[in-house]
Amino acid sequence: MAMTSFGQNVKFVQGTITDSKTEKPLENVKMQLLLDDSTKREVTTNSKGVYSFKDVPKGRHKIKVIDKTYHKAVFSIELVEKDVDGYTQSDIEIGRKVSWLLDWGDAYGQEHYWSHWVSKVIVILYFFCLLLILFYSLLQLSLAIAYVRNKNKKKRGAIKVDKPVYDPENTPKVTIQLPMFNELYGADRIIETVAAFEYPADKFQIQVLDDSTDETVEVIAKKVAEVAARGVNIQHIHRVDRVGYKAGALDAAMDRVEGDFIAIFDADFVPDSDFLQKTMPYFQDDNVGVVQTRWGHINKKYSILTELQAFGLNGHFAIEQGGR
Repeated sequence: MAMTSFGQNVKFVQGTITDSKTEKPLENVKMQLLLDDSTKREVTTNSKGVYSFKDVPKGRHKIKVIDKTYHKAVFSIELVEKDVDGYTQSDIEIGRKVSWLLDWGDAYGQEHYWSHWVSKVIVILYFFCLLLILFYSLLQLSLAIAYVRNKNKKKRGAIKVDKPVYDPENTPKVTIQLPMFNELYGADRIIETVAAFEYPADKFQIQVLDDSTDETVEVIAKKVAEVAARGVNIQHIHRVDRVGYKAGALDAAMDRVEGDFIAIFDADFVPDSDFLQKTMPYFQDDNVGVVQTRWGHINKKYSILTELQAFGLNGHFAIEQGGR
């Protein structure tokens, strides 16, 4: 006796979901089957990216990717009599949304509403930072080019630098300011170094601006008294409030400055004894308001860190300042 199967449902409807970029199967992707009577069924893909709906009525239906992590996709299928033993949909490739950035769920009826906005803000800030870095890099490149050009011109003799001559009789009076704060191990050295400057004694003053809160105060006081006993014009100015920190210490001593010019050294500096002889003549030019000298390095070979620091400072003084 012949048998018919017009009332049978399709045993299964299945397919494979893969990533559109990696082409690898995607696990735990939410899928939905929308039947022609508006009934909905939901499943998730297995470890091989396969989804499967069981016992599906024949007719026209839709299969949807409803996972919030991936872009939506809708596919229409039509199940007929020949599909009762099973229907396999062709592989579906889908792309990932921005949920890799911030998956905060749905808001205002839109998937990943805040994730999209936050990602846009971050991307805008990121490109703004890139533009700043690009601008800074171009500026540094222009300084390097200017430095090389100027150096080549000097080699060819196209640029002649006339160094001003030091005249001890007409050189102006200079005040040396030494701001310090708890420089226990460097205070003696900088005071002795500056006191040994080769400069007319009547045109020379030293101010030790001491904001220390430890035994450095006594060390400085002792050294200042020792240097003053040798006839050097030196004063120890000690503050206890530290208002304005280093800048405040410099400002607080301005009413006791005797010189027409001021030279400032930190406690870790070791200037040459002819420092003022080399720098002060440049102020004979009315267009010169400040003279900055290049730093050297006492402990450049001490470690890889000091070598890197020296490299950075050398680049600043030689190339950047030279380029300017």
